[in-house]
Amino acid sequence: MGILDTILGRSKLPKAKTDRLFAISTASITLETNLGIKPATVAGICFKPIESSRYETARTEIEDLLRYSCQETGTSYRLKKDEYNFLWAILEDPDFEDIVTNIHLVSQTM
Repeated sequence: MGILDTILGRSKLPKAKTDRLFAISTASITLETNLGIKPATVAGICFKPIESSRYETARTEIEDLLRYSCQETGTSYRLKKDEYNFLWAILEDPDFEDIVTNIHLVSQTM
């Protein structure tokens, strides 16, 4: 980010560190083996509220992506808008790695 961006109040989003997401599935094996801690079968990812015209487009894109991806892995999902207008994609699967894969796919797309 340059000095002009600072003066004009513009900011750049930091790059996503998606490699850390896949480290979760490896860590879950270690936690289960060493400590007996089992990962949850439900996880979610939320998206910041956006203007209403783009909301439906984003929701449709996420739903299409999840429909295809979850059909392959057997993961169930639902989309929900909360009271703060955040859009949640809630995934459920007994296989933790499938949940991590689907969340990664959605986060990369959006």
